[in-house]
Amino acid sequence: MGSLTQVEAARPSGTNKIDKMAKEMYQQLHKSHFQFDHCWNMLRHQPKWTMQMGQPSSKRKQSASCSISTPDAINLDEDGISISTSINLERPIGRKAKKERRKKGKGDLNELSDVIGQLTINKKKVHDERMALAEVDRIRAEKKWQDHLLIQNEKLQVEKVRVEAERQRAEAER
Repeated sequence: MGSLTQVEAARPSGTNKIDKMAKEMYQQLHKSHFQFDHCWNMLRHQPKWTMQMGQPSSKRKQSASCSISTPDAINLDEDGISISTSINLERPIGRKAKKERRKKGKGDLNELSDVIGQLTINKKKVHDERMALAEVDRIRAEKKWQDHLLIQNEKLQVEKVRVEAERQRAEAER
């Protein structure tokens, strides 16, 4: 059996020549085997890693003795047909950067001031409506009280007339 056949037979399913070349390159650079295959299989298609795969690492210098080079664009399709997909590589703003923007006042101040202004207007409208309703309730209660007093006065008048009529009847009988 040839060495290529042995390598292809020993290769686990789901790996390809590029994975094999990358592992060899890692072993040459770091003098150890790559131990995080399970992580790489989950993360390899994430935007962060697809963006960084084409760029050389700025933190570590590449070894001049490394003879294996990887192309910028890799066709993973076995048929030779490349599938172009649009991936949004823009990352959301982080917590620290967001906090710094707020501190420096680079936030959406116009938008915030518009929202606050609208909330203030709405609050004033609600307050005015409540005051108008309270005034209507106060007027109703006052009218109800006046009607109650009027009825009580009428009852007193009726009672006075009855008492006076009784007194006159008692005088007439004497």
